[in-house]
Amino acid sequence: MPLDSQVPPPEPFRIPPGPGRGGVILGLGIVALFLLGPVVGIPAWIMGQHDLRRIRKGEIVARQRPITQVGMILGIFGTFLVFLSILLGVVFSLSRAHAVQQTKEAMINEATTIASVAYRYRTRSSDSSGGGGSYQGFILPEDLKHSASGIYYVRIISADRLQIVGWSRKQHKNGLVAEVDSTGSVSSWIFSGDFEPGKPFFFKRRHPEEDETNKEVIRILGAGAGRVRPALAAGFSALS
Repeated sequence: MPLDSQVPPPEPFRIPPGPGRGGVILGLGIVALFLLGPVVGIPAWIMGQHDLRRIRKGEIVARQRPITQVGMILGIFGTFLVFLSILLGVVFSLSRAHAVQQTKEAMINEATTIASVAYRYRTRSSDSSGGGGSYQGFILPEDLKHSASGIYYVRIISADRLQIVGWSRKQHKNGLVAEVDSTGSVSSWIFSGDFEPGKPFFFKRRHPEEDETNKEVIRILGAGAGRVRPALAAGFSALS
């Protein structure tokens, strides 16, 4: 028998397992969870999957598996946590905007109702406890001073004009001023806070002195007169 037939065949050459990137992946996962979210979370996720495949093939030492898995999981959590936070933020913002719009519409309707009540007072004769063609002496009924949406009071400007001031019961920085003309119609609106702050809305100018009247209301609100909340006064002061 030849001697060379008794020599075992040589072992196939194997590349020794590498050290892997478990520490880097773990670090990225931690940073993703507490700071940067998907910016480093997605790389940790991809690198983790790649290294786990190499560990299963024996190309990376098995002791790297635990920290690689933990880093990848932290990267996944950090990524989805940021996306979930953004989604919740958008939902909250839309919900809040809807609530603000509902309050605004309700307060506009309530101010319009107060204007109608004041006009009925104006058109009644003085013998029937009315104004006899004037807003002077009009007192806002108690049931109209407070509602689920707002709180209101009335300021008599002249026999032919009055202003209705209201502020939101739930969002105290939000408010409005409605100016009522001699026909009982609201001739102009001023909004504060989330009701489009600092922007007067004039639907129709019926009085040349309207701007001066608005400035006078702003001055009184800014001085904190009556029961107007400071937040509302601050919002209107931007118009002065």
